[in-house]
Amino acid sequence: MHQRLSRLALRIAALLLGGCSSSPDAGPTPTPSPTPIGLPGVVIGARTGVTQITFADAVPLPGATLTGCGPTATGCAGRITVALDVLSPAGGPILGAVFYLHAINMRACLIGRTGAFDLAPGTTRRINVVLDQSDACGTPTDIRTADASVEGPNGIAARQEWGVVYTLAR
Repeated sequence: MHQRLSRLALRIAALLLGGCSSSPDAGPTPTPSPTPIGLPGVVIGARTGVTQITFADAVPLPGATLTGCGPTATGCAGRITVALDVLSPAGGPILGAVFYLHAINMRACLIGRTGAFDLAPGTTRRINVVLDQSDACGTPTDIRTADASVEGPNGIAARQEWGVVYTLAR
């Protein structure tokens, strides 16, 4: 009897320590973005391409609520700036970068673009992107994901996704 209770206690402990999920379909939990400043509220997602794009900073920081946007996200355009660290082992020309903040329904509510720039091989370059364009997302809306792409020749083009939270409010 004592041995059976011990086994049951071990199984319960294993389940608790293993982090059981309330949803059987829950996928792997993303790990925090490895930014040098430890940016809170940013969770790294899928990535394609060799060039690394790191969400390094933002003003305001993820988690913020932007008020006074009006009935659509258009009223919030220009109020968020993100800093991205871009690193390419080979370096080369970037035709431009684009950054999107998506609502829960994956509609890109706020968008920012840069012009062309060059990357030196193996050297991190910080770029600032003002999210000054918008789609007709109604407010209030919750932002849950972001992604950035750098456009360029094969071997330098890349895309990175993140989990981030912003609220756009009237």
